[in-house]
Amino acid sequence: RPVWACGGLFCDNANGGPLPVAQTGENVLFAVDEDPETGQSNLEAHIQIFYAGPADRFSWVLPIDSVPTKIDVGANGVFSKLQATTMPQFRIEWREEGQCRSRGGEDEGGDDGVAESDGAGGSGGASGGVRGVNIAFQAEVGPFDAKVIASEDADALKAWLRDNDYFIPDQGGTLIDQYVAERKVFVALKLLSGRDVGEIQPIVLHFKGPSPCVPLKLTAIAATPDLRVNLWVLGRARVVPDNFLELTVNQAKIDWSGLGSNYEALLKQAANEAGGNAFTTEYAGPANIMAGQFWAMTNTLD
Repeated sequence: RPVWACGGLFCDNANGGPLPVAQTGENVLFAVDEDPETGQSNLEAHIQIFYAGPADRFSWVLPIDSVPTKIDVGANGVFSKLQATTMPQFRIEWREEGQCRSRGGEDEGGDDGVAESDGAGGSGGASGGVRGVNIAFQAEVGPFDAKVIASEDADALKAWLRDNDYFIPDQGGTLIDQYVAERKVFVALKLLSGRDVGEIQPIVLHFKGPSPCVPLKLTAIAATPDLRVNLWVLGRARVVPDNFLELTVNQAKIDWSGLGSNYEALLKQAANEAGGNAFTTEYAGPANIMAGQFWAMTNTLD
């Protein structure tokens, strides 16, 4: 199966020890609308990352299927609302069954409980310094210096990245070779001079492609252990992983009295048992659960 697209932070860790820039989390939202004439999907991707490291060493590379028709920045609040509405919630509801014996004149509650869970649970055209590399787009986008680059020569593309302070480890170079062979284009992002890591916003990409793509392979190059990746897809039907397993957490092991406090640990355990290549579905259903979450119509008088 082809690897659709992956994104990752490129940073120099030649001396070992903690990564100078480490990705600590990732949220991705896709809106998918299929073109009936071509069968391809019009994709709108909102990608939010969390990381630790100095601003001047931040560099982010995203291979995608085609040159974006639009690049913009999104809002962090979108993901806050999505997580709060769709993340799993655990509660216990108690009820008495039958008649219980009384002691000392007081009735004691029954010892049977019923536990229930809620699954709510620029400009272009220049060739930029390295022969054989085309810059299809370059502009300031929010806090980012953004470029879209493409090449048929993987060595030339890697040379461009190195010349522009994108450190490429051996594993990253191998992945770039694969993506160039698959004729991917690359969105390359760095923070503008004077911008701080606290100013990072989600990047929003509009492009055509065969299907939604989850950033994973390059992500692993500079990421903390047990990195959590959350994915939402807004489309006509439920989506399932294409080349990963789909797992279900054993609800019998949930700490119900603790309102699911061990859920994350159980999710890690299940993912490890699946070899690490797995997703779990925490919500699948209509999008109207988000009604009124982002904006509301108001009546005003001129």
